[in-house]
Amino acid sequence: PNGSYTLRVKAYDNAGNMGTGTDLNYTVTVNNVLTPPTGLTAQITPEQEVQLNWNSLGLSGVTYRVYRSTSSGIVPAPDKLIAGGLSDPDYLDQTPLGNGVTYYYCVTAVSADGTVVTAASNKASIIYNTQMQSPLALYAWSYGNLGIGLSWNKTPTAASS
Repeated sequence: PNGSYTLRVKAYDNAGNMGTGTDLNYTVTVNNVLTPPTGLTAQITPEQEVQLNWNSLGLSGVTYRVYRSTSSGIVPAPDKLIAGGLSDPDYLDQTPLGNGVTYYYCVTAVSADGTVVTAASNKASIIYNTQMQSPLALYAWSYGNLGIGLSWNKTPTAASS
């Protein structure tokens, strides 16, 4: 397990007699080895943003970096970085994206001291589509010979006009 351990070295001869010299003491600190984040998912929100979620590594001080690309072969690279220093295992991508374009995401973990960056998580992708959605509900009623009335619940991304 993680922690600091003191190792004590003693000398013995072939007969099993302990030497009379000074003991040697060494302190060794063991740290968790960072593994890539897992369980990355991407979902379009009703506001046409991309919600990313992944499994937390559960290690104190670990932060995450999020990368986005239009290439299915996405790898972590400075020009693909869209967010860094995230302490929670989620991110909301609010960047305006191209309609009908497929976007690929991956995440890396960064050690508390910033010296270790993991390999990429699994990849997640979405096809960003901002086409107008149908109303959530449509209601019609009659005013007799005067006409009809219509009302509806607008979709979260619809503009009023």
